[in-house]
Amino acid sequence: MKTQPIMKVRRLSIDIPVPNGVLHAVKDVSFDLAKGQTLCIVGESGSGKSMLALGMIGLLPHQARLFSEELSFDGIDLQNLSRAKLTQIRGSRIAMIFQEPMTSLNPCYTIGNQMIEMASLHLKMRRSDAHDLAGQWLEKVGIPAASDRLNQYPHQLSGGLRQRVMIAMMLMCGPDLIIADEPTTALDVTIQAQVLGVLASLQKELGLSMIFITHDLGLVSRIADQVGVMYAGSFVEHGSVQDVLDAPQHPYTQGLLKCIPGFLERSTNGRLGTIPGTVPSLVGNTVGCTFSNRCFRATDECLVGAGPEPKIAAKHDVRCFFPGPPSTTKESDV
Repeated sequence: MKTQPIMKVRRLSIDIPVPNGVLHAVKDVSFDLAKGQTLCIVGESGSGKSMLALGMIGLLPHQARLFSEELSFDGIDLQNLSRAKLTQIRGSRIAMIFQEPMTSLNPCYTIGNQMIEMASLHLKMRRSDAHDLAGQWLEKVGIPAASDRLNQYPHQLSGGLRQRVMIAMMLMCGPDLIIADEPTTALDVTIQAQVLGVLASLQKELGLSMIFITHDLGLVSRIADQVGVMYAGSFVEHGSVQDVLDAPQHPYTQGLLKCIPGFLERSTNGRLGTIPGTVPSLVGNTVGCTFSNRCFRATDECLVGAGPEPKIAAKHDVRCFFPGPPSTTKESDV
């Protein structure tokens, strides 16, 4: 019998009205996430990664509109839940860790007060029990002198410690799914490794599923079970991390990998690759493939119509008219 995915998304799109039209922030995204697995979502800034995450848990701007054939968590239809039910799930069964903890932590309250409030709200615990649980979780994420830290304010902690506090706060209520939106981007390399080590260890210990948003394809290769490469609001390539990184079929994925030393062969002039051009405007209806203005494979077919639908290439989904392995010819350094 096939196991029910913990998260199931089918053809999810998000539109946001703007003064000059409608911004199509996310377009036609689909995936299944199994229990205990990690999905990494990668792509340039502005590709829709964070908007997708916020849409899945009901934290979109009030004017945004979400459409999907299915958006379910552990068999629960998230689209038709009341605000109260969604808030309950979001706090206790789905946890989100943001890039900058100071946007989530209240500077006017101690770490202890904020963790106690979280446990009291979602676990219905007495304050004394919640206090003890908070201290235990600070120790679990590797924060020294945990009992003293409970009495400190966010500004008294380093960036790395604040992010560990956020991890502890999000995990103390026993979620099944973590959504981590670039949680280590603002940290130096050493602290990044420590925070990621804490997350990986707790994920394995607790059997958590994780959606991890990042720019770092090198990190993806280490932590992901599957990867979705996002461009202009859509997954242009999606599959197991081995299939996508070992045999990338979309020119955008190949371009991202060529920007990283050691992943794909460097361009013929010996420099790391680059991706020319910029992401197109997502306001209004786009014509043809959204990557066509930056793509070395683009033909007249890529410039017209509604754009490519996902197709199977090298055992995974690729949204491209002409998917294929990296070219051995010069590709304008792409």
